[in-house]
Amino acid sequence: MPLITSILIHYQRSENMKKIIEGIRHQTIQSDIIVWDNSGDCPGDGVDVMIRSSHNFHCLPRVLIAGTVKTEYIYNQDDDLAINDKFLFEKFITMSKRYPDYVIGWNGRQFHKDINWEKAYSFPNKGSGGGWWDYAPIENETSIDMINFGVSFLRTELINQIKINPFVLGYTEEEYKYGDDIIISSQLQKKRTMDFKLLSNYEWLNEFENRGGALSKQSRHMVVRDELCRRIWEKKYNG
Repeated sequence: MPLITSILIHYQRSENMKKIIEGIRHQTIQSDIIVWDNSGDCPGDGVDVMIRSSHNFHCLPRVLIAGTVKTEYIYNQDDDLAINDKFLFEKFITMSKRYPDYVIGWNGRQFHKDINWEKAYSFPNKGSGGGWWDYAPIENETSIDMINFGVSFLRTELINQIKINPFVLGYTEEEYKYGDDIIISSQLQKKRTMDFKLLSNYEWLNEFENRGGALSKQSRHMVVRDELCRRIWEKKYNG
């Protein structure tokens, strides 16, 4: 059995998928590949499981899928970049063994009471606190840290910490659409980012702006994410 399950979310970027799948197949460590196809036009070559959805559920299915896999590790990746380093999964596993209770991703942010909540996510360095953190998060007894799940690697066991039912947690479909990684991060006990040099292990691919572009480029993206950061922090510390 492979050590890793790679979960890919696809939406209207079928031209990217061949290179994305090749980047995973060429890794020195074997991985199963599961694709959740939100637009119904993703090619299936090189994929172990293809799930064609009748509705665009955005990024949320990656957590649904992760709760069903049997491999030791899970790798998440968006459909606008491809791995160009065949040893990347080896690096992920080495880091995960060193920090077994952490989710590994390529960037994160931290929030606490002195941050400017109107720009909590979009400009986290404004104000007297918060901001991007790299490799090791800042320790703060009243802070919440968030990891970007667009590229992330974790032990499958950690998925058991996450509740994803929006009706149970009180989040809307729009909030899951634009801020699923913030919601997921708020439920995880520990997160950690790898060194930003991780970016050099990827090639950015075409985002196809004429088809609506990435969620991160849409006007509501930052507004919703800023508000989610505030709500999650206040729920935890002002209850």
